[in-house]
Amino acid sequence: MLATLTAPLFASLVTTLRTPLSFLLVIGILVFVHEFGHYLAARLVGCKIEAFAIGFGRPIVKWTDRTGTAWQIGWIPIGGYVRIHGFERADLMAPEDRAALIPGRAYQNKPVAARALVAAAGPAANFLLTFLLFLGLFLAVGLPRQTTQVLQVLPNHPAAAAGIARGDIITGIAGTPVTDFAALQRVTSAHPGQTVPVRLTRAGKPLTLSVTLGAVPGPHGGKIGELGIAGGAVAYRPTGPVGAVMAAARQSWAVVAQTAHGLWQLVTGHANPADLGGALRIAQLSGQEARLGLASFVSFIAIISVNLGLLNLVPIPVLDGGHLFFLALEAVRGRPVPPRYYEAGMRAGIGIVAVLLIFSAVNDLGHFGLFHWLRHAVG
Repeated sequence: MLATLTAPLFASLVTTLRTPLSFLLVIGILVFVHEFGHYLAARLVGCKIEAFAIGFGRPIVKWTDRTGTAWQIGWIPIGGYVRIHGFERADLMAPEDRAALIPGRAYQNKPVAARALVAAAGPAANFLLTFLLFLGLFLAVGLPRQTTQVLQVLPNHPAAAAGIARGDIITGIAGTPVTDFAALQRVTSAHPGQTVPVRLTRAGKPLTLSVTLGAVPGPHGGKIGELGIAGGAVAYRPTGPVGAVMAAARQSWAVVAQTAHGLWQLVTGHANPADLGGALRIAQLSGQEARLGLASFVSFIAIISVNLGLLNLVPIPVLDGGHLFFLALEAVRGRPVPPRYYEAGMRAGIGIVAVLLIFSAVNDLGHFGLFHWLRHAVG
């Protein structure tokens, strides 16, 4: 009797905790890798590392290694930092702090190229993590291929009207055989508004249906065909080490390019700012991807790692890209940016980051339906 009562409670507890625990795992991995990139580069150029922390607040675990670096894990498990000796500009330090700098070990005493390497190493570590995650995934389970199995039929769309059902496997459309979802999309797009035969397999039996495709605006103008299905279950094809390395490199580059394009679309106003998500959206997606299995969760971490790396390269002061921007100006001028401009830039950067965090949080709450619920409650 006890086991009968305990099993549903345990399942409910796992479901409840899946999202926050998945989110903390994603953030913990990405922050550690990012900061560890800065740490390794700083060690490489001869800087003293004063502290390396994962999380904030009172440390749960803390120790000091033989090089004098204090390592700790804070009880607030979000974020982290690496504190490099002499990271602050010497001309902005108090006299006593400037006098305490260790010759040859302070960040600000290093050449511009060395400091740029340290600043760029965090995002670079995120890109490397993406490649390694894809490589490990492809070696372990093979190369992913989105099949033509229907995962969802959208209501009031051509597929639903023709009788296509969830679980059907589409084998051909408009007389063209298809074996993956990308091919299905290409053929469908080429026949807007046309009535075409769709060959499929349902419960192991072949079936042909006549479907009048929709016609919707295409991304480059004109009309493209629409079927009205979602998904395409993912299957994995075994591959060797060379194939896995090449596929991981291609997939990593594709994610970087897509993410950079999305950021550029936001900056230039060609994308809806409401699509900008923050920590709450990442938390929600973390739980969803964890529920889909390890392969989906690993792929999600790889994609978010690219997002973190690219966002940090945006030339906003306080971000790594802002530090690289100041270093580029210093290299061109032959001397650092004047302190008043540097401080003004840092304050502006903090303001911009704060606004982006608030804006993304508001977007997340709107995405979750909070404001709709409030309007309904007030109304």
